[in-house]
Amino acid sequence: MKYFLIILTFLSLFSCGNPKKALGLEPKKIQKIEPAGPEEYSYQLHDGGCSTGEHSFSTFDQACNALKDDELNRQCAYEQREELFINAECAGDFS
Repeated sequence: MKYFLIILTFLSLFSCGNPKKALGLEPKKIQKIEPAGPEEYSYQLHDGGCSTGEHSFSTFDQACNALKDDELNRQCAYEQREELFINAECAGDFS
C-alpha cells in the first residue's frame, strides 16, 4: 500500500503538465536584443537673422571641433556655439 501511494503521488505530479517544466529542465528562452545603432551629433543655431546651418557628425569630437569653426558656421551664433561647447563638456578651449 505504501508503494502504491508513492507511485500514485509520483504519477499525479507528472500527469498534469510538462514533466520537464516540473523538474526545472525546460529550456530557457533567450531574448534577442538588437545592437545599438550609431549615435549622431547635430546642431543648428540661429542668432538674429543668421543661421549656422544644420550640421551632423558621427562623433562627439567632430561636433565639438565644428562648433569652433567660424567659416563652417557662417560667422554666426558665436556666443551660442561657445555656450553649447562648454555645456556639452567638449575637451579643450573654445577659442
